[in-house]
Amino acid sequence: MCSWCWGFAPVARRLADRFSGEAQFRIIAGGLRPGEHAAALDDTLKHSIRPHWERVEAMTGQAFNYALFERDDFIYDTEPACRAVVCARRMAPERTLDVFIALQTAFYEQGRDVTDADVIADIAAAAGLDRQEFSDNFAQPALAEYTLADFAMAGRLGAQGFPTVFLQNGEDVALLTMGYQPLESLEPAVERFFSAA
Repeated sequence: MCSWCWGFAPVARRLADRFSGEAQFRIIAGGLRPGEHAAALDDTLKHSIRPHWERVEAMTGQAFNYALFERDDFIYDTEPACRAVVCARRMAPERTLDVFIALQTAFYEQGRDVTDADVIADIAAAAGLDRQEFSDNFAQPALAEYTLADFAMAGRLGAQGFPTVFLQNGEDVALLTMGYQPLESLEPAVERFFSAA
């Protein structure tokens, strides 16, 4: 749920589509501002975040809804959205990217509250998952543990910024990008990596 990941969403979609027959695509939740690191969007935080969003919008063309900055009660907690991605991956791995992008679209473009479990369930259902099954799974305490395991894995892999993309072929793991890059920069590197294997 970082703004650069929203900027990267079309690139992720294109890479996943382009290499769908050659590679598996897996999203690991990084946990930008989860739980205890979450805070209400006060004026200081709003003035810190808004320029980042504006920069991402200018650089990537992804639309942003700035109405969120008019709210005084919004707690910027990315854990629920991360947990939703993990839930989707466990329920229907082939739908994970759909849910991931739907959550980002809801938050960044539509200004919806993706910390609300009902909103998240609606988004997951619109992305093709069974709403009740998703809600039941999302509420399970074990899912919070699986989400924390994702955060830990991202840390072990060395993801220090978002988005971070790794390529893996057997035991070979290579960093593709740490931070936003356009498709034109990444696609040839992915092709080289898999052709060299």
